[in-house]
Amino acid sequence: MIHKKTEIQLDKIKLFNSLMSKKEEFIPFDDKCVKIYACGPTIYKSPHVGNFRSFIIFDVLFRFMQQIYPKVIYVRNLTDIDDKIISESKLRNIPHKSLTNEVHESFKFDSEKLNVLNPTYEPKATEYIHNMIQDIEKLIENGFAYVADGNVLFDSTKYDDYRAFCKNMNSESGARIELTSIKKHENDFVLWKPSNDVFWSSPWGNGRPGWHIECTSMSKEILGFPFDIHCGGQDLIFPHHTNERAQGYGLCNVDCAKYWIHNHFVNIDNNKMSKSSSNALDLKKLLEKYNPMVIRLFLLMSHYRHPMNWSEDGLEEAGNIYAKWKRSLSEIEIGNTILSSVYNALADDINTPLAIKKISEIIKNNEDLGSAKKSCEILGIHFNDAGSIDNDLIEGLVQKREEARKNKDYNLSDQIRDQLKQMGIIIEDSKDGIKWRKE
Repeated sequence: MIHKKTEIQLDKIKLFNSLMSKKEEFIPFDDKCVKIYACGPTIYKSPHVGNFRSFIIFDVLFRFMQQIYPKVIYVRNLTDIDDKIISESKLRNIPHKSLTNEVHESFKFDSEKLNVLNPTYEPKATEYIHNMIQDIEKLIENGFAYVADGNVLFDSTKYDDYRAFCKNMNSESGARIELTSIKKHENDFVLWKPSNDVFWSSPWGNGRPGWHIECTSMSKEILGFPFDIHCGGQDLIFPHHTNERAQGYGLCNVDCAKYWIHNHFVNIDNNKMSKSSSNALDLKKLLEKYNPMVIRLFLLMSHYRHPMNWSEDGLEEAGNIYAKWKRSLSEIEIGNTILSSVYNALADDINTPLAIKKISEIIKNNEDLGSAKKSCEILGIHFNDAGSIDNDLIEGLVQKREEARKNKDYNLSDQIRDQLKQMGIIIEDSKDGIKWRKE
């Protein structure tokens, strides 16, 4: 394969297609325009660092595809109407729109800090209610949906390939299926449901859409069916993406996407990080403690299809790699092309750990540093000022480290030194006392 923009000889792009459970050569429907859809956040609470693994890896995919194809359309939606949103707005006694606007602003702030590019389109579900109603009417007309007590449900038995995507129907995410008396079959799911608090008028009465139809209607309207790549976390395979496939077939008699890509979880002590488990790490606090680029690099140091454990040791390793890269590349003029070895690593199912290794090797050998810097850009790693320094915070940490040294608590002293290093602060111990400077 020849990279059309640079004439670099590349390996063929291969992606692990979750639908087929194997790597496949990526062949877009149109090599002049690649179309990607990723399930974005449900904006009832700020996404945690585990959620951002998904946003960061698909950001790398977006950047990578932009290097190869003349045009890439990347859609990442916002779910701004959902049971969780309504419950949280009631709990906080604020309108649901105020809640979603607040969380959306927080998400944008975190995304900017972590250098996650804006997608081509970022649709909100509530902007496409009319499309959802039309699509539900079409599913009823095509015999794939039925009305029951003001609800509209998808008839899962009408889609012969329903179980192909998720052969293990006892997956963790399957717990989200509601078993109710209005269903004809166990795996039938809601397309529209009555609602008295937040609602829109419809042919079936006042109500609001089910979760699964939202993504189907938005992707269909913006990208059209079929499109190239559908992305999301592993927990979305069933029922969400299973149901999206069913809806797409019911509407258009096609599989809505050709390739399905799913990232694994970030764990805490080998348990999945989640808001419901109350073990999710507050990203805002982490961004105060660590350089955002160190967090981003850490999340790319494990292959996206493998689970990764959040650890201080891992962050320290990421901080050391970033510091070496910054010393070598910050003053280097960025090149026009990325390293062929990095290209080929990313072409092999977005192998970011291998890409990181190849960049480090080039830097160690002091070779082609301009292309190495361009390669960092594709990973979303920059060497700009991470932001203003909180002098009070730095001075407090320096003082805490000095007290630890006086108490001969060298483990704590080293931990604080490493924390400061990850924040881009260098500690200098001298006969004149302790000094610190920005790296």
